[in-house]
Amino acid sequence: SKTSAGACLAAPATCEDPWGQLVLIVLACAALILLISWKNYHDGHSDASIVDRLWSVQPVAYCWFLAATHPAPPARLIVMTGLATAWGA
Repeated sequence: SKTSAGACLAAPATCEDPWGQLVLIVLACAALILLISWKNYHDGHSDASIVDRLWSVQPVAYCWFLAATHPAPPARLIVMTGLATAWGA
């Protein structure tokens, strides 16, 4: 079955679709990174290096979230989670 984040964006409090929940989490993380970057605005430019610091951590968190919320994670998701964890370690 296909999933859509549209329902989760329309009603975040009642979202039960793991993919839609992940989209909401990614959007919240992106907004937080933007706010932190604006807060660290110095000498006419913001600190874009915050993205570099999160690059190795966020994919691991996303994979583990999907693996934990999937009722029966397929082998590909398990392998992907393991590889992302090894990469982020």
